Amino acid sequence: MSEISDCKEMTRSDAPVKLCDFGFAKIDQGDLTTPQFTPYYVAPQVLEAQRRHQKEKSGIIPTSPTPYTYNKVGLTSAEASIE
Repeated sequence: MSEISDCKEMTRSDAPVKLCDFGFAKIDQGDLTTPQFTPYYVAPQVLEAQRRHQKEKSGIIPTSPTPYTYNKVGLTSAEASIE
């Protein structure tokens, strides 16, 4: 939990807080060409490309979870501003 201990929290008492780990941090052990993904959350075309031993790009653009959380929690810009 040391990764989130230093960050500022934008929470409200009436809204749930969900944390997720995307697994981006890892120890570099050389060539980074091997695809890394969680099978239950990967785009189907990526799995199909793996089966055919081809490279395939998905139409999903990785984004930060912050905008989703910001809109779901319903914080106004004044409440969410970090000084």
